[in-house]
Amino acid sequence: MFTALDKPHLNISTLSIENLQDYSPHVYDQQAFQNVRAKLTSLHLKIAMESSDHGPDRDIDIPEKHTFYNRELNEHWLSPMQNQLTHLTLYGDDFWGVYPRWDPRGLHFPKLKSLSLGNWSIAHQWQIEWILSHGHTLEELYLDDCPIIHALRFKPHQHAKLEWAEGEVEIRDDSWADGHIYPSLRWSSVLPLFTSRLKKLKRFGMGHGPWENHYGEWNRAFAQRYELPARLEVGRYGIFDCGTLPTHWIIDDKMYHGQEVVWDDEAVAKLEEDAERDCCWVYDAEENGEEEKLQYPGGRVDDQRALDELIAGLKV
Repeated sequence: MFTALDKPHLNISTLSIENLQDYSPHVYDQQAFQNVRAKLTSLHLKIAMESSDHGPDRDIDIPEKHTFYNRELNEHWLSPMQNQLTHLTLYGDDFWGVYPRWDPRGLHFPKLKSLSLGNWSIAHQWQIEWILSHGHTLEELYLDDCPIIHALRFKPHQHAKLEWAEGEVEIRDDSWADGHIYPSLRWSSVLPLFTSRLKKLKRFGMGHGPWENHYGEWNRAFAQRYELPARLEVGRYGIFDCGTLPTHWIIDDKMYHGQEVVWDDEAVAKLEEDAERDCCWVYDAEENGEEEKLQYPGGRVDDQRALDELIAGLKV
């Protein structure tokens, strides 16, 4: 494909790849790839991550997905394009950002006007700060299924791959896992930062895009990312639990203002106040002889107020 595009008479400025494999040997070393990459001002990638229907317990630790997000995405795609990109889309077909880890702190795009992220999980303050670092140019921001992960439980080999700032999290050790981690981020504090520091923001989308229909067919979220409205979903918060299968991510993807399912305020409140719904582990069960359920963060009133203020302040 890159050989075909690498022609002097072709003025390639935009590249969109849906279902880019997270393992692409020999492609990045080709001169044709590097020549095409040097012409681009818009890059849109939806990354396909390997999985096994018969052994999902090992999916999260497949080496290729970590190699791609930890190194190859920045090294071969983003770092060489920092001074040229105006539009950037990064979607994954499973959650990424926290684990597998993507660290963009060494990246800055001085011309970036539009940023779209899909299935990007958030647990670090520096993830938010990276977005805010583009406040002088960013005009569009879309967060499609990008939950704040308010509680995480890792196995030791998983936790060792991550980095947490001092005071950013609370770690609770136990005899089975490396510990429980409780990030303090909440949308009620994140959205006001977007309001005050993204000075040129004209469009903002936040919610759950059309990832699947009733038949489980993939999916229109990547193609329709610029149509994403700004709304609070129940799935704006989630948890990561290394002991839960078939996926370690527990995210409620129900849309309560979508076309397929409509929730009234009473139903939404019930979902968000239901402690049983968003529980992945118990702590001190043996010591106390009872189960203490993990609570959903809630805060819908404060989150909605912050979202309303952000939308009201968008530049026309």
